[in-house]
Amino acid sequence: MPALPPATTAVLAPTAATNPLEPPAPEQAPAVSRTVGIQTDYRESEAQTDPYTPDYVVPEGTDPEVLALAGLRWGQGLPATAAELVKIDRLRWKKAATDALPPLTDDAAFAARRQMLEKIEAQQWDEREQDVVEVQNARLAQLQTALEAREQESEVLREDRLTKLRRDRALRLDDSLATIQRQRVQSMYHIYLLLC
Repeated sequence: MPALPPATTAVLAPTAATNPLEPPAPEQAPAVSRTVGIQTDYRESEAQTDPYTPDYVVPEGTDPEVLALAGLRWGQGLPATAAELVKIDRLRWKKAATDALPPLTDDAAFAARRQMLEKIEAQQWDEREQDVVEVQNARLAQLQTALEAREQESEVLREDRLTKLRRDRALRLDDSLATIQRQRVQSMYHIYLLLC
């Protein structure tokens, strides 16, 4: 509206439908919903943690033999050598022995089970002692090899030192022989001069 002087200002009477002194009501846009997503450098899945899940699930009533090897890793039992194969055979024997134990039904079965368990334990102790002896023998062999290598190295050093001493002694002997020869030649020359 253009600015008019006060004398010419006209005030309009309000109408029943709208009041001219109030601003008109904004028009309502129809309600539309929309989903907005944003792209970031990181994915939400990288920020989420997985709930605990076991490495494997064993079905009820089964006892797979491969679970005895679950602790083996590359360089720690894998690839399998003769020692690991012996351990696998021992595990198989122990499982077969524990499966063959009589059930705990009465005192006689309890006594037989106890006697069998003592035999199994005694055999396992013997196997452990044998393993310890093998490890000790391997370490002793390593120690002997290291001692022999050290002795051989010191023998080489001794031989080098003796060779150097012999060479130095021979050089000094040659020098002293050359000096004696020079002195003999000079003496002979002086004697020749005196006789002539």
